[in-house]
Amino acid sequence: VTVQLIQAKNDRHVWADNFDREVLDEFATQSAIARDISQSIHRELKPDAATELVDLPTDNVRAYDLYHQARTLFRTEPETEAVLLKQRELLEDAVEADPEFVEAWAELNAVLDAMIRNVRQMGWFVSEGEDAEAVLTLLRAETRRALDKAISLDPDNLQTLLAQAADDEAELEAEFQEERKKLLDRILAEYPDNAMAWYLMGWWQHQQGNTETAGAAFTKAIELDPLNVHFVWGTVNHHAIVGEQEKLTALNERLAQISPEAGASTGFSRTDGSIRLFNLTNAFVAEADPQILDRYGEILFDPETTFFSPIVELAHTMIYWALRNDPDRILALEERLELGDSPAQFEVRLFNDMALT
Repeated sequence: VTVQLIQAKNDRHVWADNFDREVLDEFATQSAIARDISQSIHRELKPDAATELVDLPTDNVRAYDLYHQARTLFRTEPETEAVLLKQRELLEDAVEADPEFVEAWAELNAVLDAMIRNVRQMGWFVSEGEDAEAVLTLLRAETRRALDKAISLDPDNLQTLLAQAADDEAELEAEFQEERKKLLDRILAEYPDNAMAWYLMGWWQHQQGNTETAGAAFTKAIELDPLNVHFVWGTVNHHAIVGEQEKLTALNERLAQISPEAGASTGFSRTDGSIRLFNLTNAFVAEADPQILDRYGEILFDPETTFFSPIVELAHTMIYWALRNDPDRILALEERLELGDSPAQFEVRLFNDMALT
């Protein structure tokens, strides 16, 4: 292995060395080389970083490789049906290769949880003629199994704690928000440089309506992992929803640089239409001015208006016709949801999720 250290600002060569080892144990060799490199460049390792060089999460090379392939997809690819299915396949193979691989079980839980969220919000993973609720029931069982396995193997493992804090299903329960905050505070106290914890804290603050604090947490996550497409994409969504156009524009530029596919797929060149429509809803309730509803319709049906997701656009359309007192249109739109929610239940959940209530 030949290693070079380059000063990126001026392309200056700083240091280089060769490491020749007989590969008897892949992980032991990897750890030895990493230690040699750190000593060669006189880097002072923190105790937890030094431990990571020795205490690898599994001694199964195939499981380790599959796990890192899945993690790489998370960092480098936008969230799509195909990417989530591939991550699931990789992680299921990893835990089959090593059933005691706690990090892989926790990561599998996170992927399955993301699939559940996208069934609800985007209608993904549901074939034509298939019952969405049946798909959700199966995914929920698999998600619970993965999380229970991770907890049983190591309840204090970082990835296990992150999986619990990221539980999208549990966040529908009001009491979970307090538990999530406790988990995130604990993780950040023990691992202050964990980018995922800061990213999750950003969404927690977002859901509480703490826009400035949420933005700071998202910024910290990106500073710690600047090329993580998932973090940048999620932060773009945050700024689109809360209407911070300047930050949105800058983040869109970064997203397009690190992942042109992700940059093209967000559609967030402008702030999300939901924030404008929500403000108009409040204004109409306060003033009962028909002209406000006219403006609502202009924004809602403008082809240039962007939304956080198709399901959000659908919900706003339902709200519009509710304000217009047109129950027939509401019932027709409700059938498209295929989620079993009444318009009122869906509206409450929507605005709770967006932290706009």
